[in-house]
Amino acid sequence: MKWCNARSEKEGKTPVYKNGTDVYRTGNVSEPAIVASANGYRLPSEKEWEFAARGGTQTNGYTYSGSNDLSAVGWYGGNSGNAVKEVGKKLANELGICDMSGNSWEWSGSWYPGYEGSYRVIRGGYWYDYAGNCTVANRDGIFPGMRYYGNGFRVALSSVP
Repeated sequence: MKWCNARSEKEGKTPVYKNGTDVYRTGNVSEPAIVASANGYRLPSEKEWEFAARGGTQTNGYTYSGSNDLSAVGWYGGNSGNAVKEVGKKLANELGICDMSGNSWEWSGSWYPGYEGSYRVIRGGYWYDYAGNCTVANRDGIFPGMRYYGNGFRVALSSVP
């Protein structure tokens, strides 16, 4: 969230996340306030992430993001050599987005149901996972302060004019 705000400011956009009345830049805040009128970068909601992973309105209903063959679109335990890979080396999905299945679990801006305030939803699976964890339907939750080598994030740009 701090990275999203920094990128927003660097590009002259209004930061999305606040700590009280201040832009969220430092420290740890479990739930920063969201400025709905901001046009900056943010973590996608779980629904937005899944919509993008499934190929939006152009979806073909694939199991993985862009194919029913995970090896064609993602890095996972069966083909990664146990290491994260450079983004864009596999086929993109229907929207032209790469690496939404495997390679790195991606944080969402949504709380895991039943654990609001404790666990954020992560999606996509990662380079060491088995194929079942890399489907567009799979989800998990993780404590926001946890550092883990299999996690990453993808940003969304708010559509506020």
